[in-house]
Amino acid sequence: MTQHSRGLQKHLILSCILLGTLLSACLPRGSTPARPATLITFACPRSDLSLYQDAAETFHQANPSIRIHVIPLDDSIVSPATGQTDALASVRRLASQTDTFFWSEAAVEGGPPGLLLDLTSLLEATGGPSEADFLPGLLAHFRWQGRTWGLPAGVDPLVVLYDPAAFEAAGLEPPTAGWTWSALFDAARQLTQQQDGQVLRYGFADPGLGSVRSAVEALGGRLVDETVDPPAPTLDDPRTVAAVRAYADLALAQRAMLNPAEAGLVDAFALVREGHAAMSVSLGRFWVGGGRDDALGVAPLPEQSPVWAYGYFISAGTAHPDAAWRWLQFLSREVARPDCLPARRSLIPQSAYAVAAGEGALEAFQYAAEHALPPLHPMAVEQLLRQAVERVFGG
Repeated sequence: MTQHSRGLQKHLILSCILLGTLLSACLPRGSTPARPATLITFACPRSDLSLYQDAAETFHQANPSIRIHVIPLDDSIVSPATGQTDALASVRRLASQTDTFFWSEAAVEGGPPGLLLDLTSLLEATGGPSEADFLPGLLAHFRWQGRTWGLPAGVDPLVVLYDPAAFEAAGLEPPTAGWTWSALFDAARQLTQQQDGQVLRYGFADPGLGSVRSAVEALGGRLVDETVDPPAPTLDDPRTVAAVRAYADLALAQRAMLNPAEAGLVDAFALVREGHAAMSVSLGRFWVGGGRDDALGVAPLPEQSPVWAYGYFISAGTAHPDAAWRWLQFLSREVARPDCLPARRSLIPQSAYAVAAGEGALEAFQYAAEHALPPLHPMAVEQLLRQAVERVFGG
C-alpha cells in the first residue's frame, strides 16, 4: 500500500468516527437508537387488500413496534370460499410464505402436521378471546385434537330462500326457525306443481347440495366413526344409506325436488323469483352481495345448518409468534368483513353485513349460525358424501 493510499484510508476512518460522534450528539441524552419495527406478513384475498391495509395501519399506530405487511393470496391458490379441494396444499404454501393469513376452517387440519402455530397456550396466557365472545359453537370449528389452531373471523350460513306467495296459495305457513326436515319434505311435496306429467314448479331445490349433510344427519345418517383413531368414514352405514335414499327420493321418485344433476349452473334467486322452485338453498353472502330481494323470504335450514367458517391463522414457522398473536387478537376484535356474518357478537349490530342483510334476513342468518352443524373431521368426509350423492342423482 502506498503512502498516499494509507493516508486516504486514515482520513476515511477518521471521517466515519467523526460522523458517528455527530449523530450520537443529535440523540437526546440517555436515549438509544430506535430499533426497526418487527415485520409481520399477512395474506388475504386480493379483494380484501384495502380492508386489511387500513386495519394494519390502525394496528401499527397502537403498536408502533410492529408493522404489518398485507399481501394478496397467491393467485394460483384456490380461494378459501370456493371449496375444500386440496386445501392442505394451499395451507402448506401459505404457512411457508407468510406469518399470518386468512383462510377457511379447512386450514385447521394443517395444525397437527405442524403447519400452524398452536394457539392454545396463548389463549390461556392472555385470557381471551373466549368462547362467549363468539357466536355459539364457532370457536369449536378452529379446534382439532384438543388444540386451538385459529381465531374465527366470520361465518357464511346456508339458508332457504322461499316465495311467500307460493306458501300462501298452498295454504301453508311459511318456514320459520326451528322447523324440521320432515316439515320441509312435506312442504316441498305440497308446493310442487305438475301438469300432464311435467313439473311446472318444484317445491324445493338445492343445486349445490350444500344441505345434504344436514338432511342426512337429521334423518339418522352417521358419517364418521369417532370411536376409532383416526376417525373413519361410515358412508356405507345402513342408517346413512337409508337417509341418502330418503333425500334422493324427493327428487328421483317424488319429483318434488329439482334434480341437482340436471340443474346445471343456476341462480338460487332466479329459481324462486321466476317460479321454477318455491324454495331454494343459498349462501348468505349471495344475499348481502347484491342478491337481496325483499319480496322473497329467508329462513334457516331445518334443524342444524351447514356453515362455512373463516378465520385467522399463524404459521408455525413465524419468527415473531407474540407479535403475530397480538395482530390476530386485533383482527378478531376490530375487523368485520362485509361478506360474512361477523364471528364476534359485539361486531354484528353495526356491521356492513347487518345493514346489507336487512333485519329479517339477518335474524335467519344469525339463527343458522347459532344452530350450525358441528365441525366434521376429516373434512374430506363431507366431500365424499356430496360426491356419492351426486352420483346417486346422476343415476
